[in-house]
Amino acid sequence: MCDCNSKNYVVDLPHINIYITMAEYKAKMKDSATVLGGIRVHWNSATQEQLAWVYEEVENGSHYVEKINKKSSNEESDTKVIKKSSSKNKDSKEE
Repeated sequence: MCDCNSKNYVVDLPHINIYITMAEYKAKMKDSATVLGGIRVHWNSATQEQLAWVYEEVENGSHYVEKINKKSSNEESDTKVIKKSSSKNKDSKEE
């Protein structure tokens, strides 16, 4: 039987929409598929929502997806690539 109602498959779409409003996401991999968090992601056809979910919600998602800040009217014209730091680095800096 399908366990489609399981909490493991629930994605908070408004939460993901906030991510794609603030940035664009680009897959680092091409012409392949990877199973992450029990969900198969086809990199050549992945949507912005799927890429945002991988980058923001999946552990080590930054290995698969690149985050690019969107330009706002107050910012400079250059697009900035964001590097996601691990929580271990943040903890060591606080000490």
